[in-house]
Amino acid sequence: MGNSAKFALLLTLALAVFTAALPAQDVAAITGSITDPSGAVVPGASVTLQNPQTGVVYKAVSNATGSYTINDVKAGPGYKLTATRDGFETTVLNGLYMNVGVTRTQNVKLVVGTVSQTVSVSATNQDVTLDTTDATIGNNFQVQYMQELPVMARDTPIEQGNRISK
Repeated sequence: MGNSAKFALLLTLALAVFTAALPAQDVAAITGSITDPSGAVVPGASVTLQNPQTGVVYKAVSNATGSYTINDVKAGPGYKLTATRDGFETTVLNGLYMNVGVTRTQNVKLVVGTVSQTVSVSATNQDVTLDTTDATIGNNFQVQYMQELPVMARDTPIEQGNRISK
């Protein structure tokens, strides 16, 4: 084997190991605090994040400081967050959009009441969220928008180049 063949083999092996070590970047996370109307934290509240389209459910319980975190959530629109605790009304937030690679902060205020009462809140402008957990700059968009862009030809760029040069 020549030096160039050894180098190519080593480079290919290194690239394969590097790509296998990278985790998938198609997940999101959600975190927040559960409080009562006075602003006091509510430990032990059950938090459920559900995607009604797929039926996937993620669960967490608020800790002693009232905080909860759900990691490794499949990114996408239409999530429903439900927070419950004995002595409080169930609070439901609908239409949450989970952006790729973003930790969404979603605080919940539980209202004092009986277990059978439910408060339902629908999110508006679900495509715009403010990430207060880090200073990264980025943008997410729905794939549908990219698919709707006008395209002159759906061939590969090589085929287009050959067609133009003829």
